[in-house]
Amino acid sequence: MKHISRIVLSLGLWLSAGTTASHAQPTQMLAFACKQNFITPTVCPIGAAPEALIQAPDGTLYGAANASGAAPEGDSGPVDGGTVFSLATGKFTLLHSFVSTGGVYPEGSQPGASLLFGQDGNLYGTTTQGGAYKGGVLFTMTTGGGAFAVLYDFCSAANCADGQEPNSLVQGTDGNLYGTTLAGGIASDSCLGTGCGTVFRFVPSTHSFTTLHAFNPAQDGAWPHGLIQASDGNFYGTVCGASNGAGCAAGVGEGYLFRVTPGGQYSVLMTFPDLPLTGLAQGPGGALFGIVLGSCGSELFHVNPDGTGFQPSGVCFSIWGAGTPVFASDGNLWLTSGGTGGRFCGAVYNLSPEGDLLDTFLFTGADGQAPGAPPIQLATGEIAGTAMSGGTPPMGIGAGVVYTIDAGLHAPSLRTTTAR
Repeated sequence: MKHISRIVLSLGLWLSAGTTASHAQPTQMLAFACKQNFITPTVCPIGAAPEALIQAPDGTLYGAANASGAAPEGDSGPVDGGTVFSLATGKFTLLHSFVSTGGVYPEGSQPGASLLFGQDGNLYGTTTQGGAYKGGVLFTMTTGGGAFAVLYDFCSAANCADGQEPNSLVQGTDGNLYGTTLAGGIASDSCLGTGCGTVFRFVPSTHSFTTLHAFNPAQDGAWPHGLIQASDGNFYGTVCGASNGAGCAAGVGEGYLFRVTPGGQYSVLMTFPDLPLTGLAQGPGGALFGIVLGSCGSELFHVNPDGTGFQPSGVCFSIWGAGTPVFASDGNLWLTSGGTGGRFCGAVYNLSPEGDLLDTFLFTGADGQAPGAPPIQLATGEIAGTAMSGGTPPMGIGAGVVYTIDAGLHAPSLRTTTAR
């Protein structure tokens, strides 16, 4: 492998000669708010900790927040229910709240991992918790918030063989929904006994659910990230090489790039030098991009879809890590890096596919903190996303934001493929 001069991004300090990144700030489009006093518990009427964000063809934004206000029985909050919302011409609409009944969330809870605008014009999503078997659910609803329905309850099979804690969804060109789960599948002590994750397919027209693959940490890894469907029609993802029982074990097992055909044929394509940390994005030239643990921290890489040509870019996120990258109309990568406040509240980075740092947008806390989900590009060309805390609401305590970044980009001609 050729020698690479590394760029290290740490605590908002860039130690690279010739890097001309700006340090502009994102613009707060919407701030979520929680209210709290000494008498009532914390209440977040429209939700808190927003994560998933998508845009429909008509320009309306749809999102999901991982927490909501106090439950009817008076749980202090924000509790783990969550909400689904829309934003159209600046108007916020609360479409659905996930609420508990006797401490149980029958419709699921924490929906922020995934939201999808389906080919039929309806919304689809997953929750990581709740449901009939407390393993999360796959749900659908109309864009106006009506006709909410749970399509599948995870962990309905014995020993959660069908999966538990679903990740993001992708709708294939065949119209079916595909995704992964973080747990469930083959029971394993190395993954809390519930299994190390699965790949699944759901057919909306028949409500048929199929587990396409269950991960075995002794053979093909554990704790998969989300899937993408690449230009060849197959689905690709990354998975840890080993688990320490509660998550991916850095430095113990490397990790794998895998492929699943729409028919369910599973293949391991390559072994990473260390832990893959995110989902993938496919670039205009066909290469897959993601983040892997490297010698200087988490590091951007690219690899061919057949598993050849793995190359780290030399751009490292040494402390706070980085999220799944996405491609925008400028042909460059955009990704987020979270933070815990203090000196660093998170950032959005713009990088060339070759690994040059082009732009940096820093959060201050007042305009949001801890961005996690991949950003999206709006039809207007702006970059948009969510931060899970912070913000400046008119009243109450900031509980996350929807933000935009005007980087002067032209409107996208097509949406690129990415997965968390």
